[in-house]
Amino acid sequence: MPSLNVSSNKPPAILFAGGGTGGHLYPGIAVAERWQDCFPNASILFAGSGREIERSILAKYYFKHEALPFVSPRTALRHPLQFLKGWRESRKLARKIIREFQPAAVIGLGGYASYPLVIAAAHRQIPIVLLEQNAFAGRANQHLEKYASKVCISFTESIQTFATPSKIDLTGNPLRQEIIDLKSATYDEILLPTLLITGGSQGSNLINETVLQFIENYANLLMGWQIRHQTGNEASAIQIRELCQKRNLQSDVRPYFESPADLYQNVKLAIVRAGGTTLAELEALSIPAIIIPIARSMANHQVLNAKAFASRNAAVVIEESENNFQNDFSDTMTLQLAKDYSTVENSFTHPNKKIPSSNAAKQVVEIIKHLIENQT
Repeated sequence: MPSLNVSSNKPPAILFAGGGTGGHLYPGIAVAERWQDCFPNASILFAGSGREIERSILAKYYFKHEALPFVSPRTALRHPLQFLKGWRESRKLARKIIREFQPAAVIGLGGYASYPLVIAAAHRQIPIVLLEQNAFAGRANQHLEKYASKVCISFTESIQTFATPSKIDLTGNPLRQEIIDLKSATYDEILLPTLLITGGSQGSNLINETVLQFIENYANLLMGWQIRHQTGNEASAIQIRELCQKRNLQSDVRPYFESPADLYQNVKLAIVRAGGTTLAELEALSIPAIIIPIARSMANHQVLNAKAFASRNAAVVIEESENNFQNDFSDTMTLQLAKDYSTVENSFTHPNKKIPSSNAAKQVVEIIKHLIENQT
């Protein structure tokens, strides 16, 4: 590949590879936004899975999207022919995308859909940067590290999960500008304090069912709060919405909130999973949390995320594998709802040397610029 200079007349095109969930996509979107600030006419393309959540998120930000037919490696044993067919077709399409789009750099976002694109970029000697959101690196990024020029991490704990420390940069998790802008937002003082409940962009059946049971038994504790719940599906949204109405609780329950402002406005307490991007957003906005990590996440990374976050911020971790999970949740909720949240920001340690997410997108962009300028 010919040398590209960031200062040349042709703005450097950037390809973002992978995705599949909001947690993988949003850091890439944050970097893409910052790249557009530097190079308004630069071409940007996201190429990843064909999941509807990926299409809808990227459509909101007006980024072009290509879907690969690659299926998850988890299906290889059960459907080997389907997996091999998808892998061959994806590698062919990935090579075509790289050849025609001619990116100056490729940013791996994690997830299985990043494999064909990162490998295709490596064969053409294109600089590759991986974004890792979790305390224990995802399988895709671990496998693709050998092709990468740099790996940008969010937790110091993830350094030990990579083979080449010299490639690692602790940047924090890139946050979209609209998240950063919320830090200085002001809200109407007559608004009720909001309890945010979300299992991420895809929702969580466990959280939905646990909250339903809590409302059934302890609705009186939620008087004076507004419940804002992202359920991940319409059926759960209807069920929780109807119960809140029955118990005379103010609520805003939807399968998915398109706008971060709608999701985070006036939130005083959150019930969440332990995705790295969600935790970075909570830290940036000084929102205390009850964290319920996914018990069967790869290499237990959500539990590690939760514990690392709680060790330096206002958070309580409840592991779903505990025998008394429901009772622990009810006891924790009772205590947390009774707290005074007017001084909660003092319980957060940011700006944080370990998770400096507010400036992460800028740092990643500077790393990409440096790699492009020094490409031979």
